[in-house]
Amino acid sequence: LLGAGWFVNDTVKLTASHSTAFRAPAGAELYGYGGNLNLDPETHKSTELGLSHTGPNLFARLVRFDTSTKDAIVWSNSSYANLPDVENKGWELYGETRLAGVSLAASHVWQKPINKRSGAALLKRARQYGSLSANKSWKGYEGQLNWRYTGATTDYPSERLPGYQLVDLRVARKVSPSVRVSLKIDNLLDKTYQTTYAYNTPGRSVFLSLTWRQAKRDEM
Repeated sequence: LLGAGWFVNDTVKLTASHSTAFRAPAGAELYGYGGNLNLDPETHKSTELGLSHTGPNLFARLVRFDTSTKDAIVWSNSSYANLPDVENKGWELYGETRLAGVSLAASHVWQKPINKRSGAALLKRARQYGSLSANKSWKGYEGQLNWRYTGATTDYPSERLPGYQLVDLRVARKVSPSVRVSLKIDNLLDKTYQTTYAYNTPGRSVFLSLTWRQAKRDEM
């Protein structure tokens, strides 16, 4: 990884980076269902150019990314295989601020992941996705509301999966220096969606937990 940054002024910074990486095949990809002992490792090259602003109550960042992958490991024709040449180019926008005691963070990604030789879109890779989260503490409670959006995707062999939106809720309270009670609701609106064709995902799920941690002397 090689990176550099330049402060245009006290709040604005330009950044650039170039990195390389590799990923060896996982055990399941070699020996599991549809495993392929002839898989080669993936190799990656990535370049990013960024512009960020850091103010008293606002952080924002815009990044242009360009990634190329050789021998990408994918699921194809009931087995794992290497795709010789894959690329993904796009933009990522991220920001965070605080309003009326609520911490807000939002992100959105526009991308174009394709098989470079055929020009076809990669399976299970949305062109757009994003999120918005809000966090607030009040009267001993901690609350978090998360919204996530994923655009339409294509799955094997040529099935189009529609985009979906999910809302998750977290509420927690520390009832003593050692004991914490938390409530988590995933898929609060009970949306029906798929990330893999013909496999449904869980609906609304509720989790209540009680956590004990030995308090430090100065907390007692």
